[in-house]
Amino acid sequence: MAFLCYNTLKEVSGHMRMLSDKPHIIVNKKIKVICFDFKFFFEYDNDKKYQYQLLEQMVNNGVKAYPTTEVFNKALLQNMIVQYRVNISHTYHQGIINFTIIVPNPKVLSSFDLEDAFKFFIDCIYNPNVIDNEFNNKCFIREQKYLLERLKHLNDSLYNYGYYQFLDVYDEDDIYKTDAIPNIDKLKKVNSYELYDLYTKIVLNNRALIHVYGNVLEEEIWNLFKKYYPYSFKEFKLDYKTYCYGKVKKEVCQRSEQTTYKQSVLYLGYKVEDMHRRDLPYFQFFRDVMSKHPTNLLFNLLRTDKNLIYSCHSSGSNSYGAFYIEIYLQKEKKEEIRKAIDEVFAKLQDRDFLEETRLKHLKGLKYDLIRDKSSQFYKLNYHIDKMLGFKSLNDIVHDYQRLDIDKFQEFVKRIKLDTIYYLEGEE
Repeated sequence: MAFLCYNTLKEVSGHMRMLSDKPHIIVNKKIKVICFDFKFFFEYDNDKKYQYQLLEQMVNNGVKAYPTTEVFNKALLQNMIVQYRVNISHTYHQGIINFTIIVPNPKVLSSFDLEDAFKFFIDCIYNPNVIDNEFNNKCFIREQKYLLERLKHLNDSLYNYGYYQFLDVYDEDDIYKTDAIPNIDKLKKVNSYELYDLYTKIVLNNRALIHVYGNVLEEEIWNLFKKYYPYSFKEFKLDYKTYCYGKVKKEVCQRSEQTTYKQSVLYLGYKVEDMHRRDLPYFQFFRDVMSKHPTNLLFNLLRTDKNLIYSCHSSGSNSYGAFYIEIYLQKEKKEEIRKAIDEVFAKLQDRDFLEETRLKHLKGLKYDLIRDKSSQFYKLNYHIDKMLGFKSLNDIVHDYQRLDIDKFQEFVKRIKLDTIYYLEGEE
């Protein structure tokens, strides 16, 4: 699980840019498949999170011409679709609904009909499983029931309960916990009419960023769009807001409770004082040092060296400057663990350790970059990241090469403990 946003917003920033739904055709003669990728951008509303989840399920399991999962899957096979996927994601208030289809290259598989597959894909997007201005109600009820059952099980584990209670303390202004914490009553109120209204707004009345990737003839692709794409091409403005940072509480918020669970869990939530985008390379390095191989400073000190904990986990987001530590422990060792956490942060002022760590992680990143570049979809992903202003793995390698250890140590001093939540078990 990961943080979504902060209470008391200090800064919201992103990338304003002009895009077009005119397809970007990227030719790669080395791969044997063709990928069509449509990305629709919209303003994400936390109050509609269950509509988004249900919508994702609905469009992945049927369309108007093939309304049930069984006949839809059969149509995928008949059209020789290698992969069909729709997912909805968001960062802060920027949402994306992404339609992707991967098909064989007719040059490799002569029996495959690219035109039929493209027409099928366009129908999947622009002719959803709708009857009389609502999503197919029978299918909707099935997907809603499935999601209800899934949510009912989320609070049954110590991990989920502790995390949700921690969020409730950490996010006193309800900025992001409404997106993270399950609300079954709210899910029950969603209906198939409003779901179709949402789809109309974010897809049917919207324009997409479109990419076509593979060993293709550009003229053939243009002809497919002229024949089946339902719009004439036009530009659209995207204000891509991907960063929001919060202010540190004046006093550390502490909360504890007892539970019938056998194990105890401690959450430590941190915020960066006066966080800005220029701090991102330092925050990324901080996250890597704390939890990523080969350093994994938290686990190595708390578990390997001192044997104080059962396990620990940390999560952070560069987009929000958010970081938390989750520790499963014996309750009698709680205070000893808190002191060991201070040692972890003190280690981040050891210049020799940091320089050695930087070089180790840089070596690992370079290996990751080699693997990344060998991926058949590297050129596509790289192009999309650049268009949207995202950092590529190559950019992160450059950040590590230029990282100033002295400035990093000053940055660490601005990472402040904001919230402590302790769930004491019966052990």
